[in-house]
Order: sequence, then C-alpha cells, then structure tokens
Amino acid sequence: MKPLAKKAIISIACLTPIALVCGFAVPYNRKQNIICTGSSSVKPIVETMANNFINENPSLSYDVTCEGGGSGYGISQVINGLTDIGMASKNPFSNALKSKDIWINKKIKTITLGWESLCFVYIPPVGLSNYDPDYLNSLLTIVDINKDVSSLSENDPSILNLYYAFSGWGYQCYNLGHIKKEPYKLSTFIDKNKNIDPNDLSLLEKTDILPYARSGGALTSGTASAFYECSHFTNFENDKENNLLNAKQIAAFKTGQYGKDFHVYDTDEANSRSWDVFSKNNIPGSLIYLSSGFIQENYDLIVSKHYGIMTYNHIKFSIDNVGNGYNFFRPINIIVSLENNDSFNEIKRFATWLIFESQVEQWKKMGLKKVNDHQIQSMCSKQSKLPELSDKLFDELSSDNQLMTERSDAWDKKQTILGAIE
Repeated sequence: MKPLAKKAIISIACLTPIALVCGFAVPYNRKQNIICTGSSSVKPIVETMANNFINENPSLSYDVTCEGGGSGYGISQVINGLTDIGMASKNPFSNALKSKDIWINKKIKTITLGWESLCFVYIPPVGLSNYDPDYLNSLLTIVDINKDVSSLSENDPSILNLYYAFSGWGYQCYNLGHIKKEPYKLSTFIDKNKNIDPNDLSLLEKTDILPYARSGGALTSGTASAFYECSHFTNFENDKENNLLNAKQIAAFKTGQYGKDFHVYDTDEANSRSWDVFSKNNIPGSLIYLSSGFIQENYDLIVSKHYGIMTYNHIKFSIDNVGNGYNFFRPINIIVSLENNDSFNEIKRFATWLIFESQVEQWKKMGLKKVNDHQIQSMCSKQSKLPELSDKLFDELSSDNQLMTERSDAWDKKQTILGAIE
C-alpha cells in the first residue's frame, strides 16, 4: 500500500530563513516515518508537498507525518531530538542565539524552501461607485519609507502609519508636536497615483480603520511575527535617531498587548479563524493581514464579498511580484539536525526533492514563490560546519531583496550541490 503524507490534528505556528543542505553524511538507520513539527502556516505547505513527493516516488516505504504546535515548538523539538524536521515561518536566529552551543554541536541547519507574502484585505464602505476587484485592489496602497521621515505626514500611505494603526497606541503626529489618538481613516492609504471618484473619496475619509491583529503578537504567532519583521521597514526597533515607534508600540507587536487609545481586534493566530471573525463582523473599514497562501485559496470568496486587497509600493500582489516591488514577504523554512538522526537518509531525500525537484507551479498554486537557482546556490555554498552565528547566516535571503530577483546563472545546480551532499 502506497504511503500517504499524514496530517496530525494539532495547532501550529511558522517558519523562516536560510541555511544549508550540504554536509549530509550520517549513518543510515531506516525509520518508518519522517516527522515534521512546527508552524501552522508551514504545515499545510509541507503536507501538500509531501503528498506530491510520495505520488512521484511510489516505491517509498515510509510516510511523512506533519504535526502542529508553532514555529518555536518545532525548533525546540529539533533541538531536543524529538522530531525529524522543524517547520518555521519566523527567523530562528533568536532561538539559535539562546542556545548557540547546541546549534553548533548538533549541526542544526535552516533550509529556505520558498517565500510567502503577507496581504492586507480591507472592507470598503457602503456606497462606492465601483466594487469591481480591479478597482478595489488598486484603490489603497502601503508604501515603504526610508530614514528621511521629515516630509512624512499622518495622511501618507506609509508602512509607518500602518504600524501605528495596528499598535492601538496613540502616535506622535509628525509636525504637530502632540500625541494623536484618533483612529486612522481608510483615506490615509489611498493610492495617490489614482483618480478617485469624489463620492468615494468622501466615503473613505469618513471610514475609520478597524485593525484585526493576532493574539500573542510576534512571540507566539508566526503571522504576527511576519507582520512585525518582514515589511523590510528600515530597522525601526533599533532606530535611535528617529524613534519612529515608541516602546509601548514595539511591545504591542511583540506581545500582543495592543493599546487602548483606539480599538484593535485581537484574533486567533490561524489565518482561517482570524478570517472567520473578520468576515463575520463584516464592518466597513476593517483591515486584516493574511498569508498569500490563504489569499490564493480564498480569492474567489474575497471577490464575492466585495473586499479589496491593498497594493504594496503601488504594486498588486502576485507570486511573480514577490520581492520585485511587493516586498512584504517571509521565508518558508525547514530546520534539521545533521547529527545522530535515525531518519537521516529519508530526510535528505525529501529535502533534496523539495529544493531541486518540486515544480515552481506546485508552489504557485499555494500562493508561494519557490527559491530560485541563485538563492539555492547561495545557501549551499556555505561550509557544512557552523563556525559562528550571525544574522547574515540565518537571514541572508530575507534581508537582501536583490537576491529575490530571478537569475539566469548557468550552473548545474543539482549535480553541484548533490556532490557536496553525498
């Protein structure tokens, strides 16, 4: 009987950045299952890919079982030798830093498989002139900023204003010298490149933004962590010069203790349950962040409800645009130990298939962008030993947008890297 990728009914969290597939050379002891544990965002991705892997390799005599529990839980299970593959949608660097010796001694590696975007869905006011998706999906935008914030205003569609809106705490009004505690309006994020019907503009100016954030913040939710860390906003937490976010606002994103100056809806970590609350309430002005995988799977439902999807840097979300202007994305990672693993050969075969043999179209169907040849080469050119922990080692791809650009390097990726693996 052909094995199937098994689903475990447990909740889950997320994954993140970079590392190696090199240096696989561990004694072989066959086990009947590959057990994958971790992020709720990554779990359905790995389950789907595992089924594709098994269908393409019918002679396999083992299963791939996916369990939830969250990104942090998956990482800890790898560290403790209680799972074969950890799944995470958040950067494991902080975890590695806390247990540096263990990561080095157990040769724990993070392998980036692909990229998932965050998308922002909003409920428009009643009475707009047009509810066509092309109109709604280009009406509002979020724009990156740089360190020069002197020209910003509270009415700019900037990522900073988005963070202010989701923090729940009053914010320092740029040029007015006082703390502003009124909710933002949908009109704040109007794409200034669009010609807006005057009636539509009036409606947007009257509609308060009602943010839907995730309970537990970045410490427990991979999606909330991606919202906090993956916009590629310029190092706002450590920016001592501008102090763009205050301590209370930063704490809100980390812990999920959102402010009381204006209302923030606190929803479950899972995309599906957050969406259920958001769509059931169905209040004009509501704004929620959801993974691109969820958007891809539920796009027809979003359109049928006449909801809009905000652009990023005036660019509509699409898989091809991820990293090419649409810069709100996070890595999809698996984490493995190269030391003393009973299922090592099985893990190696599955990881090799994920990186080299899974099809780009398979990833696109799930709303994801697979790592390209240049990124794979970057991961696998590293030494198999881990000499020093650094942000560059663990977050190289996600922090360098240039690496998201497709390359046409002429190199035989499979032979080059498989030689290192063997």
